[in-house]
Amino acid sequence: MGLETLLAFGALGGSAGAVSGGTALAAGGAALGGLGGLVGGFVEASAYDRAARGEIDAARQREIITRRDGERGLGRTRAALAGSGLTMEGSALDLIADEAGTAELSALLTRYEGQSRAAALRDRARGARIGGLAAFGSGILDAGSTILGGQTRLQTMFPRNPPRMPGAGAGGGLGGGLRFGGLIGGGGIGQGVLS
Repeated sequence: MGLETLLAFGALGGSAGAVSGGTALAAGGAALGGLGGLVGGFVEASAYDRAARGEIDAARQREIITRRDGERGLGRTRAALAGSGLTMEGSALDLIADEAGTAELSALLTRYEGQSRAAALRDRARGARIGGLAAFGSGILDAGSTILGGQTRLQTMFPRNPPRMPGAGAGGGLGGGLRFGGLIGGGGIGQGVLS
């Protein structure tokens, strides 16, 4: 085997290393990007979950305040009715019951609004988690695609049945040149041993 042949193999090996190294780097980058998307999605989801819990807590506080305000208004109404000499019967009792019902309805509406906002935030958190998982899956698929693309490039550079090289002897092809058959001048000793 001549110096030219050795240099040719070295150049092919170097370009194969560059293809596989570049492929590995690109695949790693795609996978890392997917992982970053996953982490980002879960961080965003965590923020939405915290906001939902905060909304529930704030709604409870607003509900308590609304009930207290309703009770104060009811107390003022009772005091005004008693101050004018009316007893708690008939129309006065209906007025008090109506005012109490309105205060309770207002408190429940406050709770419902808070729960609705919290549910919307939890939906956003769910969406962020799904988006993170999708980004991760996409990154993994991109990495796999990159690896397969690199493998295809390597296969075109190094086909399984390479063409016969001149002077390779009876062993034939690239492999024949590397075996004894190519070194001894075709056939003979090495052909049966390593071919």
